[in-house]
Amino acid sequence: MKHAKPLLAFGLSLLLNACGDANLTSSSQQPESSSGPQPNAVINGLNAEYFDTQDFSGPSLSRLEPNVDFDWGNGSPALNLEPDTFSARYSGELVAPSTGTYTFYATSDDGERLYINGQTVLSDFEDHWARTTSGTINLLAGKRVPIRLEYFENTQRASLKLEWSGPGVTRQVIPTAQLFGIAVVATPPIGAVFFIAAIGNDDNIGTEALPWKTIHKAVGTLKAGQTVLIKNGTYFGGLYIQQSGAPGKPITFKAFPGDEPIINVNQATSGAFLEGVSYVNLEGLDFEYTAPGAQQANGERGEAGIMMQDSPSGAHSHHITIINNRVHNFPGGGIGSNLSDYITIEGNTVWENALWSKYDGSGISLYRSLNVDTASGFHNFIRGNTVFNNENRVPDFKSLAITDGNCIIIDDSRNTQHELGDPLKDKRYTAATLIENNICSGNGGGGLRIYSSDNVLARHNTLYQNQFTPTINTGEMTAYDASNVRFINNIVYTSKRANGTANATDIVYERNLYFGTTDIPIFTSSDLNADPLFEAPSSNLTSANFRLRVGSPAIDTALNGQSPATDIAGRSRPLGLGSDLGAWESR
Repeated sequence: MKHAKPLLAFGLSLLLNACGDANLTSSSQQPESSSGPQPNAVINGLNAEYFDTQDFSGPSLSRLEPNVDFDWGNGSPALNLEPDTFSARYSGELVAPSTGTYTFYATSDDGERLYINGQTVLSDFEDHWARTTSGTINLLAGKRVPIRLEYFENTQRASLKLEWSGPGVTRQVIPTAQLFGIAVVATPPIGAVFFIAAIGNDDNIGTEALPWKTIHKAVGTLKAGQTVLIKNGTYFGGLYIQQSGAPGKPITFKAFPGDEPIINVNQATSGAFLEGVSYVNLEGLDFEYTAPGAQQANGERGEAGIMMQDSPSGAHSHHITIINNRVHNFPGGGIGSNLSDYITIEGNTVWENALWSKYDGSGISLYRSLNVDTASGFHNFIRGNTVFNNENRVPDFKSLAITDGNCIIIDDSRNTQHELGDPLKDKRYTAATLIENNICSGNGGGGLRIYSSDNVLARHNTLYQNQFTPTINTGEMTAYDASNVRFINNIVYTSKRANGTANATDIVYERNLYFGTTDIPIFTSSDLNADPLFEAPSSNLTSANFRLRVGSPAIDTALNGQSPATDIAGRSRPLGLGSDLGAWESR
């Protein structure tokens, strides 16, 4: 059993959750009010304050709860709230339906105390397993009286329930209709966390109890340092983001933990369009395109899944993080950038994009990268992505040929493909790009294509049967009009050309494994030519398994000192004598 312990206070940080703008009005039939100042806006329920300590101190999380009936198990009421050492305060007003004596019951694990109309009705404020205490008080029908319930948790299970019984009322959890809290109307502070749910309303204040309904509301509201958590559901229309965050204070659009919300694009627009913005995160969202007519539009439809580019005023997008999203079926490219810098594309699943556009889309594309500062080293990261079956089926509008549909392309960071009079003409991008731990399968173009670009390291990628388009045979790993490009510790399984360079200098191929082809223009003494023995190689996204079987020549054979710390699943490298080639560490 639990034993009494002194109350502990831990100063853990907790994101503040405040209320956003709302137009809330009182019920049309409010009971008689108690004395004292009245709130500006009243709504049924109780105001809840959750603290990350047991003594009601430190940062708090505030929201409106419909009643008090909680079983948190071994958890806590909110994200970032320590499960074993939190406290809570519920306050507002209570109204009785009839005059008489009411009995209040609190079942709690651990301590609680209840005050009604200034009187102590219950007090069991000590460490204990779940148990029930009761107390009585006389109430007048229709008269609102103040109520305050305080609670603390000290290790293991946590639960709290507040019930009543009285004249004509059988024992039950106090109904929401008999409770009145204050809806605070305020400007969201830095660090606020908001919520979107399919059952929400954009006139709500954006808390978890009173969430917004649409992505549009969040796009128009979030400021630097703020986050919106999006719960399960389908939300229509894309994200057109024009508001920037700040260093250390990004604006974040993120799936609620464990949920997979869908951003459905059913008209001619991109899934997410970031125009000249900086310090923005997109995480855990499913971007799907279902707008009709793309197949019959003669290539004119170019909507991308997620696109980052400069604004008409000349502002450039930078410090954008795209993590663990799903992007599929867009007529243009999957995830792309134009004239941008500091782009991280990580852990995404990107499939069946770029099919119906004449503008040369690919699965993942960085086009005409542009330095926003002079810092050296890696600015762009493309890692841990799964990229399947992206392909061009419409010829390019200039060449009238199909040339792209690549898995990953770094395209023209030398800025040669400029418009007439472009002030960025031939302005080379000098920072570096890292491409690692990606899986590319069944894409129409090549797996890794570096074109008119410099300073790229591509390592530990798994490339399987790309160049699916019949007219494409330029190579799975290529560097054209490029310099300082390194392909190291990759696996290339193809029936077409494996690699190649042209008009390039300082291009390195080292310790790559090739299989399925004899067309390997650049094969060095450190390379391998053998079956990698994948578990279940396929261009079918749902069934493919590119982990290595026992006996694979790719196991433990990576070039030392040239591996990331983890594989595509976050498993540590190495698990054996050395790292495995490709995206998976398979032991």
